[in-house]
Amino acid sequence: MPSTQQRVLPENQFTVRRRENIILSSLLFDKDCREFSIQKRIETAYFQDQRIKKIIDIFNGLCSSNIPPRLDIIVEQFFPKDEDEAKRKKLLEDLMKLRDTCPPSDVELFKQHTFFLKKHKSLEKLRKLLN
Repeated sequence: MPSTQQRVLPENQFTVRRRENIILSSLLFDKDCREFSIQKRIETAYFQDQRIKKIIDIFNGLCSSNIPPRLDIIVEQFFPKDEDEAKRKKLLEDLMKLRDTCPPSDVELFKQHTFFLKKHKSLEKLRKLLN
């Protein structure tokens, strides 16, 4: 019989990192998830990956400014014009690879993934308090 740590609970079948990637892919490449995210802001505090946090922060900032959160604008905001064009190109390539390796989910699954990250962050805070 596998130990408790080896068993995969249904809600934990995805790693936190994988969920973050799915959320980002869905946010950028699925129209319904993007619309949901425009209406209901995704909090960056739930994410561990700093690069994803920055992209979502840019997305939220564009939405707050009533600027369409298009991929090209997000990449430009991530690396402003005075920075290396190669960095912008590499980021765009990475995001396109992300779309292929972590296909966007539908909006209901997107909501579940974001809820899980929120819950995970809350549990992390409780663990820190207990320690």
